[in-house]
Amino acid sequence: MEWQYSGVLCTGRFMASMGTAILNFIVKTAFVTVTYRLIDADGEACIPLLSLLIYQWLLPSFSSVMGVCIVEVDDQKVPTIQYGTMYRIDPALYR
Repeated sequence: MEWQYSGVLCTGRFMASMGTAILNFIVKTAFVTVTYRLIDADGEACIPLLSLLIYQWLLPSFSSVMGVCIVEVDDQKVPTIQYGTMYRIDPALYR
């Protein structure tokens, strides 16, 4: 994958077999790598994207879970790491 961010060409890679996307942002003052990984509803195993889409079509209440890790190194060589878990909630529960 390639895209522009603040006028700079950035790159990324999606590995469907692992359900993982790695995005690299290279800007004037920092290098940032963002990694997303799809995880199943139990939080134990990776689900390939096609399977995830099928699950969501067959089971609309299926809550997919995604892990995220963001690593940034600025021009002073100071690293910052952020990580967490994101999940989809059923919007019907909030009507």
